[in-house]
Amino acid sequence: MDITIRHAEPDDYEAIHRILSGPQAIEGTLQLPLHSVEKRRRWLSEISEGDTVLVACVDDEVVGNLDLIAVFIRIDPEANSKRGRTNLPHLQV
Repeated sequence: MDITIRHAEPDDYEAIHRILSGPQAIEGTLQLPLHSVEKRRRWLSEISEGDTVLVACVDDEVVGNLDLIAVFIRIDPEANSKRGRTNLPHLQV
């Protein structure tokens, strides 16, 4: 079985909706379940610059997805230095 990883395309929204609607995808998260197919379509067509959505395909069927979303965590340099740590203007996760 060959698995292909590629950037998600707008037409992948139904497969991503199917995957993200499964109980394993939302269990233990703060995500609200049961987003509509239309909401998934809009989300996939409006991906922000700096964000990446990848899909895993087997025989051209989307079987998984990965969202890499740019998140910035700001750290107060003064409070950070009082703890003896290096000042970090921001971390990108």
